[in-house]
Amino acid sequence: MRRTLTHTATMVVVGGLAALLGLSGASSAAAAPARYAAAEPAPCATGAQARPAADAYLDALLSHNASAVPFAPDVLRVENGLVTGRTGEEIRTDLNTSGKYKIITGLRDRKYTEGGPSADGTSTVNVDYRLDIGALNTTLLTVRVRERFDVRCGLITYINASIGLW
Repeated sequence: MRRTLTHTATMVVVGGLAALLGLSGASSAAAAPARYAAAEPAPCATGAQARPAADAYLDALLSHNASAVPFAPDVLRVENGLVTGRTGEEIRTDLNTSGKYKIITGLRDRKYTEGGPSADGTSTVNVDYRLDIGALNTTLLTVRVRERFDVRCGLITYINASIGLW
């Protein structure tokens, strides 16, 4: 004859196993000593990292090699109001392989406006530049670009590009 545990006994066994495996939730977290509490993240270096991060991105526009661009994993890129990238890997792949970047033949006249770090350590750098577009080493069109880069802890966390003929 087969034995079965009652509902109460089953709950006691499951609860005991959960406690042994550390799966008991908030009750075990409340019992943890204060010395194991999560520490505040260390403050990052200030705005000195924003311009080099932006330059790495701009250099990748020409080289089509974004391996050196310091993207945050959850970086967001917006171009003329449309989201064009939601992760660092997505944007990196796009810079490396997309036809919309392969037609870039030149980038010139960079002008920087830098903002100091905010309370969370994020620095902003705006770059105005001219972007040449063409094929077979021939420039067919030049556009003006204003690109904003938010950089925290040396990683680009947000990019906003405005592109036009103005």
